[in-house]
Amino acid sequence: MPLANDRATSTIVLGSFALFVLVFAVSFGYTMQSYDAYLDAKPLDATVTGYELQESTDEPTLAVTVRVHNPTQRPIVVEGADLTGTVGDRKVARERPSEFPEKTIEPGTTETVRVPFWVYEHSESTTERLRNDDLEVGGFLEARVVDRKIEIDVTEETR
Repeated sequence: MPLANDRATSTIVLGSFALFVLVFAVSFGYTMQSYDAYLDAKPLDATVTGYELQESTDEPTLAVTVRVHNPTQRPIVVEGADLTGTVGDRKVARERPSEFPEKTIEPGTTETVRVPFWVYEHSESTTERLRNDDLEVGGFLEARVVDRKIEIDVTEETR
């Protein structure tokens, strides 16, 4: 009788070990895929190409256009932004996080993302400077590649 019990125990131990190796291999593969995607995402770039001032309401708003290039082999999902608009040395506008349109940028493509901004300085001089294209936008886009969160620096297009 002890021989049968030893075989059952051996089978359980061997099965448990095989299951452990399988779970480890799958987890390792997924982690490496995510890490590779993260490393691959480094050359992403985002450039402000323009903005549109909307003065139809009591509070002027902006729609800032950002061109995003994805040279990687995986899709990038742009989920949010941390952007500030300045006129001269004054911060005058900020993105509207609740209105940010999530967008997927497929591998090897360039897409535009329209980022809604609210203008929190309501002076006539600020509005006039915005009409004259004096806004500078800086910050980053928040994105995801596979399961890694990344930040894509936003730069101004050379004028």
